[in-house]
Amino acid sequence: GSRGRGRGGGRGQKRNFEGGGRGQQGGNKRGRYMPQRGNGPAIPNIPGVFATCDGGWEDRTADEVLALVEEHYDKLAQALPPGAVAAAEAAAAAEAAASASYANTDTLEKKEEEEEEEHEASTAAQGASGSKDISALIAEEVADLKDSSKQRFLLHPTSVKGCVYVCFPKGSVLPTPEDVVVSICEEASTSKVLRMRHASRLLPITHSCYASVEEMKKLAPRVLRPHFPDGPNEKPIEFAVDYEHRNTEKFDRLEVINTFVNCIKTPPHKVNLSKPSKVVLVQLTKNSCGVSVLTKYRQLHKFNVRKCAEVPEEEVATEKEAKRDGEEGKGPKAAKQGGDSVEEEAQAAKKEEEAPEEESEAPKKANKAAEKESEATKKEEKVTKKDKSKKGEKGQ
Repeated sequence: GSRGRGRGGGRGQKRNFEGGGRGQQGGNKRGRYMPQRGNGPAIPNIPGVFATCDGGWEDRTADEVLALVEEHYDKLAQALPPGAVAAAEAAAAAEAAASASYANTDTLEKKEEEEEEEHEASTAAQGASGSKDISALIAEEVADLKDSSKQRFLLHPTSVKGCVYVCFPKGSVLPTPEDVVVSICEEASTSKVLRMRHASRLLPITHSCYASVEEMKKLAPRVLRPHFPDGPNEKPIEFAVDYEHRNTEKFDRLEVINTFVNCIKTPPHKVNLSKPSKVVLVQLTKNSCGVSVLTKYRQLHKFNVRKCAEVPEEEVATEKEAKRDGEEGKGPKAAKQGGDSVEEEAQAAKKEEEAPEEESEAPKKANKAAEKESEATKKEEKVTKKDKSKKGEKGQ
């Protein structure tokens, strides 16, 4: 009997391990390297941040991006002026009223009213029952953290290898996904510290649709109209379209780019591929198309956090030279402290350089004098030879 139970237990454990390994990163290798499963949209119709990472590290990347996005979101929200949120909400409401895609606003309002009523009822119940124990309050906080419906930032499964999407809170207008990503990249570029180990690019997404040219033509005017006004006295804006695709069907690149370029009036606006002031980002991922209009996209290395945190080679070389000079005592700090002593050392070095030159001139003069003496002796010898030859001729 014990032998049979041992076999049964061993088989059951093996099955549980294999079943859990395919759905998790920590299981067998097949579950780690096979593409993720899912039939939903890769990019939902919710503003957020589309992050790319190394394949097989999606879960850890999601934790890193969620923590950093929430930190910078709260920091920017505290720094907002008092009337900025109201103005942004009014603009968003006007845009929603002008577009036909936002037709289900009544249901959202009903849900918000129900949530407010539940919150009021819970507060009234707490007031009637009196103060609660600390353990009960901690248990409620833990339950709220585990409840995904009460979390502000949610992780959406993209079903694409090496891609993570973080949804922003519902109804939030400011800070925008672009503001949060710019804050993260600027922090990395100034501090040169990489706070995310696996994430590489953070792409803000404001609008999305199904990945088809027809849906893109419907979405493009609604996205581009606020950023590229076509009035008579509007300032010209130089722009470019950055198109990327992942795990999608074969689309004609020029057709997708022209779908968005044709919605921008040129002139007054112009196309500038080298240094655009605004970039229309188009991300085709699986069955979804994410779009956003960005201002600091090229300046911050296309929102690549790793490149923003890199230190240029020139700065590294100057730092090494400064360290060497500091160790030898000849750096800029020692020069400032030394003052006159440095000048005296420089003058002494010049004198030492001049001294060997003077010493080298003396043997040259001696050599010239010796050459003159040898020439004189040679002339005298010639003269004596001539005299001797003349005297011999006379004697004959």
